[in-house]
Amino acid sequence: MAIQNTKEIDLISHSPETGVVRLVMIEDRPWDGNGERLFELQEKLNNYLAFACDGEFEKKYPEYKDSPLIIELMAVQQPDEGAAHFLEHAREYINKEGIEFAFTLLDPGEL
Repeated sequence: MAIQNTKEIDLISHSPETGVVRLVMIEDRPWDGNGERLFELQEKLNNYLAFACDGEFEKKYPEYKDSPLIIELMAVQQPDEGAAHFLEHAREYINKEGIEFAFTLLDPGEL
């Protein structure tokens, strides 16, 4: 699982305590300033947003249709400067859709 699989939703989780549904993407490679990586991330984010906003999520998971959504990027390393800049713009765009964006730093042993 990684960002390069742009058409796949890596993980979906639901918290019964909070009702929040997380659409999780996982980047298991270190950030290296590669423009192709940012393109993959953009494609993955676009697919996650389409899944969340275009009715596919509600069709597949009707029991969660009114749940708050978070798109979460989990990575084994803090993003480099270019990726961090991109993610800040992505956060603003995602928030305008009424969806929260989160970043979580993973211990590589957790994968």
